[in-house]
Amino acid sequence: MHSAILYIKDQKETELLRIKIFDKCLISYTISELKRLDIENIYLVGDKNIDGLIQRDSLEDVFEELKNTEGKCLLLSPFYPLLEKEDYERLLIDDDNNTVYIDNENNILPLFAINNALLNSYDKLSYDGVVIDEGKKKRFEIKEISYFYEIIKKRTINKWINKGVIILDPNTTMIGVDVRIGQGTYINPNTYIGGKSFIGYDNVVKENSRLFNVAIGDGNTIDSSLIKDSIIYSNCKIGPNAVIENSELQEESVVGSFVKLINSKVGKKTNINHLSYIGDAQIGDSVLIGSGVNTINYDGRSKHQTIIKGHSTIGSNVSIIAPLTIGEYATVSAGSTIDMDVKDGDLAIARIFQQNKKGYGYKYNKED
Repeated sequence: MHSAILYIKDQKETELLRIKIFDKCLISYTISELKRLDIENIYLVGDKNIDGLIQRDSLEDVFEELKNTEGKCLLLSPFYPLLEKEDYERLLIDDDNNTVYIDNENNILPLFAINNALLNSYDKLSYDGVVIDEGKKKRFEIKEISYFYEIIKKRTINKWINKGVIILDPNTTMIGVDVRIGQGTYINPNTYIGGKSFIGYDNVVKENSRLFNVAIGDGNTIDSSLIKDSIIYSNCKIGPNAVIENSELQEESVVGSFVKLINSKVGKKTNINHLSYIGDAQIGDSVLIGSGVNTINYDGRSKHQTIIKGHSTIGSNVSIIAPLTIGEYATVSAGSTIDMDVKDGDLAIARIFQQNKKGYGYKYNKED
């Protein structure tokens, strides 16, 4: 069985461990590819802050463990160059002496495989100045972190284009490596999709959208909006400029422009119009919520829940002071401040009666 050693050579490489590209530390990309191989153990030498790897103090300690075992050992830098599963497989299959990479200062970069039986003579294999066949050296310039960023970005974008995702402007589109996208989805410029996100088929993601840790069904339109840690079912319309966090939006629902939906669940065919804030709410199917509606969920100490049952209508500019429940087929009149439950089928009106003061308009507007 094969093994791999990730060797953190110096302080510069230790600092690179902490740098993230598309929400993942650089070393995580190497670990992910190694785990796709037939690798029994992955050792880490030079750092002790990465979970899931076997940590040892020196290369000698690892070689001592492996030298009497079957298989090969991959000696790798986590950073130089960024390789994929297929590159590591070629190293393991090649029985000839592997090419040895050196940087622009003639330092040897760990990037070769060796039979475990030969690890007794590890000092002849070379990492720091030990003899190497000059004919096997290949120069590799160490780049800045932006170089790795561009490699990962281009590789990921091209993968999804080849799978039928329509990406209008690869230069301004960023897609994380843990994202999955269905065929026929249309991604406009200046869009970021990251985290462990799943996006289904035939969606339209318009300009300036930001999606992170989302599960999105099929046939949705997302217009210049931020969606985070949320589930969006199919055939929904969101935005422009909506914010959805830690929420669930079921089929054929609409979240309008400048709506903020947080810690809430919304049923099917529900429409939340523009400029509304919906927080800590449970909303049923086929509810109509007018513009400028606010659920007042925080009393200064605790957050409280609003429940709006199915087929209800909430007029524009309504303030709902939680906790309370609005029943099925209920109606809340526009401009109301609601602080008591509304039963099924009732109409709630809570606003001060209008008074018109004769002549006061002239007086106010004509004053200097």
